[in-house]
Amino acid sequence: NPALKMKRKHRTAHLENSGFQLYEGNKAQMYVGDFFEFDGSTTGQDQAFDRVWDRGSLVAIAPALRPRYVSVVDKLLVPGGKILLESLDRAAGPDAARKKGPPFSLTGDDVHRLFDSKQYTVQKLSSKNILKEAGYDRFKSEGLTVMNQEAWLITKKP
Repeated sequence: NPALKMKRKHRTAHLENSGFQLYEGNKAQMYVGDFFEFDGSTTGQDQAFDRVWDRGSLVAIAPALRPRYVSVVDKLLVPGGKILLESLDRAAGPDAARKKGPPFSLTGDDVHRLFDSKQYTVQKLSSKNILKEAGYDRFKSEGLTVMNQEAWLITKKP
């Protein structure tokens, strides 16, 4: 988004040995590095964020890594903070196609299981079968008949 005017910030003390780069804009910050190594020492403070936008990260990693991902986000998000999660659910088709990835399927039950135990409220904002649109031949050729693109609002309880 050009309006954010993202520029790389020069190294700061807390970033010096972190392996991360920081880009800042007029309304956002973006850290570039190994997500699983991201913690309070990266930002210089614990619970540094009030908003997180996950546009496909949770479906890109192996399902076995999801609890670790949620743990990292939980440590960084302030009480009352919000996560906008965009996910894919390989909802209908042969088992092999539904289990294939990346992107790996993330069902509503998965979202609730990952976040309910961490004291979050979970709200589905939208769900749309994207296989009805052009451009998803790869997934159709696997035999999938429904793959829902879903948006979730996940709020950390105060």
